Amino acid sequence: MMSKFKTEKEMITWLDSKGVALVRVKCSKCNRGIDAVVHAIRKKEAIRAAKILGADIKILDLDPEELVFDRKLVREFDKIINEFKPDEVYTQWNNDSHQDHNFVANASIASTRKNNCSVYMYEQTIPGGIGPNGFR
Repeated sequence: MMSKFKTEKEMITWLDSKGVALVRVKCSKCNRGIDAVVHAIRKKEAIRAAKILGADIKILDLDPEELVFDRKLVREFDKIINEFKPDEVYTQWNNDSHQDHNFVANASIASTRKNNCSVYMYEQTIPGGIGPNGFR
């Protein structure tokens, strides 16, 4: 694995310029109070972004309180990998200090364990926080 892009925006811009078939995956939902409003907005934004990019979108709507790196999460990602059979997977950096980003990155790595595609990581446009390791 290597870092091909420094930011998510840089990655999406490059992929779009190459006419790559994209699948965007949104994992978690917000389900309490104001979080539910934020979730509805983010869901609409994700759908709109996918439409602009000409990408398919998978919305898993996983409860953030239950989002952990485990076999269940890897199985969800396995389904997506098996359905779309990508040549490349782009995910958050697995040393991001945001636990959800870390879980998604590790599930992405695990679901590509059969080495049928390349995995690339990027640092969030808005950094995930201060961590002991620098993005490389």
